[in-house]
Amino acid sequence: MGSTSSMVKTWFAALLVMLSIVGATPSLVFAQEGSEAYIYQTGDFNQGTIHQQASLSWAQIYQLGSDNEAYTYQSGESNWTLQAQIGSTNRAWAGLAGSSNSVLQTQLGDGNLLFAWQSGSNNVLIQNQIGSDNAAAAWITGSSNSVTQIQLGTAHVSRVAVFGTANNVHHIQFGYNSVLELMHIGDNATISAVRFGY
Repeated sequence: MGSTSSMVKTWFAALLVMLSIVGATPSLVFAQEGSEAYIYQTGDFNQGTIHQQASLSWAQIYQLGSDNEAYTYQSGESNWTLQAQIGSTNRAWAGLAGSSNSVLQTQLGDGNLLFAWQSGSNNVLIQNQIGSDNAAAAWITGSSNSVTQIQLGTAHVSRVAVFGTANNVHHIQFGYNSVLELMHIGDNATISAVRFGY
């Protein structure tokens, strides 16, 4: 069990390094007149907040430890966001409002919470949780959409709402005692759910 946990942490650390490298790319793309922000915190009971009323946007928050909170809000134009937390009982919120959107939130640990809200334009959201007793909620309102929430472990809760335009919504849960709630209202849909466990 200890070696599995160690392998997962090593994999996750490698993922964060890879995302950091990829994170350099938006800065090159947005260099014209872009907004950027990065926060890296270690320890417990930290708060990281990024508020952009953004133009060519990009944000990032990495937190290593427990009982941390990450909050990113962006408003108009090209957006992005990425929030990653390793530890337990962490909370991450991402809000975006208009234009090209994105969001990728990842948590490794137990008792964590992810929430993301997007409003309009090209959307895409991916939320990952590895551990147990985690919850992820996504609310997207309009435009090209595409969601995907992935949870590995036990006793997870995933809530997804969508509302309109091109949709997609993939969903994966590996583990037992997990809950999936999904609401979709209109347009081109696809919706898939893969659940392993009981």
